[in-house]
Amino acid sequence: MPKDKYIVSPANVVSPVKDKEVALFCAAVNAPVTRALLQSLNVPLPKSIEVSHNTGGDDPPDIEALGLGWECTEFPPNQSALNVVHKEMKGTGMIVPGYSQTGSNIGKIRELAMPYTAYPKPWAVNDEIKALKEVFLEKILGTSKSKDVAPNDILLLDQRNDHWPEYSEAALKQALAEQKPKRLRGILLVRWPTKNIDYSKPPMPEVVQLFP
Repeated sequence: MPKDKYIVSPANVVSPVKDKEVALFCAAVNAPVTRALLQSLNVPLPKSIEVSHNTGGDDPPDIEALGLGWECTEFPPNQSALNVVHKEMKGTGMIVPGYSQTGSNIGKIRELAMPYTAYPKPWAVNDEIKALKEVFLEKILGTSKSKDVAPNDILLLDQRNDHWPEYSEAALKQALAEQKPKRLRGILLVRWPTKNIDYSKPPMPEVVQLFP
């Protein structure tokens, strides 16, 4: 399949195309922590970067740039599902259930989100962290479709519109304390402002290095 190619500037966070994976790369490569990681890998940062965006049979990685494979995945993995329900309930408000209660199941999220027919069902912080840790270990590091495979070098975790970002980071750190990637050379958490889901505009997200 043909690859989409772009030229991006490491001095400009704005993506050249309205695509979340390309925008995620642009945001990450502009962060000081990413530049430090690239320096540690002896990867120079030129004034312009050629980016190949892969899809379908060419994936993984999602993006090829700077001689590295960049794989993108949302974390927590229920963010898109929450967004679907939020759009359905626009104007009525919604109760936001925890990942530990619903996983990424839209039906379960919808069931617990109704503000007038559902009672908020409490969940423990420890349960939330445990559920997120387990899904990361199982689906991202430990399966046959793991992100920890060649030719992936850098894993970009897309954290957008997450209501409990601190729990996600705690879960990721616990997971990586238990199991280190075998092939990935770096893992970065790209945390967008909670209410900002426009990938093409500032403000800049916070980028956290989780590995190495």
